[in-house]
Amino acid sequence: MSEHYEPHPDAIEMTREEAEALVEQWWRAEDPDDELNEEQERLVDKTFEYCHRAFEFQEAENYVLAARYYQKAVDLLETANLGNNKYKVGKYMDLGISYYHASNYDMANRYLLRALEGYQARATRDDLSISVVYTFLGHLYRDQEQFEIAIEFYKKALEVNISAGFRQFAACTQNRIARCYCDAGDPDEAIEYYSMTLDMIDVVNMDTVGAYTGLACIYRDDEMFDEAIECHQSAIETAEQLSGAESFEIADEYNQIAITYRHMGELTRAIEYYQRAIELFEAQENVNRRKVARVLENLAMAYVYAEQMGNALECFGRLLPMLREIDGEDDPHVAEIEEYIEELRVNSYSLGTPKVC
Repeated sequence: MSEHYEPHPDAIEMTREEAEALVEQWWRAEDPDDELNEEQERLVDKTFEYCHRAFEFQEAENYVLAARYYQKAVDLLETANLGNNKYKVGKYMDLGISYYHASNYDMANRYLLRALEGYQARATRDDLSISVVYTFLGHLYRDQEQFEIAIEFYKKALEVNISAGFRQFAACTQNRIARCYCDAGDPDEAIEYYSMTLDMIDVVNMDTVGAYTGLACIYRDDEMFDEAIECHQSAIETAEQLSGAESFEIADEYNQIAITYRHMGELTRAIEYYQRAIELFEAQENVNRRKVARVLENLAMAYVYAEQMGNALECFGRLLPMLREIDGEDDPHVAEIEEYIEELRVNSYSLGTPKVC
């Protein structure tokens, strides 16, 4: 069984004031493209109900139905001859994003490109929306493992973010580019972009933590363990300053440093950090059970490598019902864990296996 770890989640940190300023900037622009006649206003008003339903489904993460209602809105707007009206182009973007989340990549690509064309053709430039469209086009190709194209779109988003002064967005985009270079097998380029984020001393947020963690993973893969541990420690220290010592982010970092210690063969320290990660994950108000399961499996395997089969069986005993609940009885990974538990029981029987709970 492979060891489970995840890159730091894509997250953009900004204050409420910064967010409100961006929204105000977006709506403040006056443009002849937005002047509507009476019939056009009537058609736009009719789309509001469709968009409201779409937003509700988006909130419920039902992106298939969200896309269906945004599509109804867009189809109606197409009849209104609106040109590059901000509202119409915005619905192209919303529809493309919904199709992306629904994994309908062809339709997502179609409407994101329409949105991009519309925003670029408007008399008043909307840098924030252009950056968002480029970013989702990057996501789209990243998810299909077409990393060169993904990097191209992310770099376009980065160019917009830098020129528009969106420093925090730029940091997040640099990390995305770095992760794509890692996935494409180019760690040197990845290091360059993670380092760019760390050089942004005016932007210290969870993207800073993600850059440290990303570098640590690269160094771990190259068996540069001293450098990896140093980056992990910097990630932990920064995350503590930003979100506190008992946060979800710290739990994530404990899991990451434990993986590195496991690769170093320092199993006692790996086990210690896995345990601390699980305790913090389980202490969160909204427990992410999948995260707990992944770290619990990492801990179980660390016990196996340490030849502590009784503890390993106890961990797998906790893990199995959790996976059954999350993924279902018929999930292949559930079957793999069941088979592995049986192997451990047989092989460790003479050692006196404790009761699995």
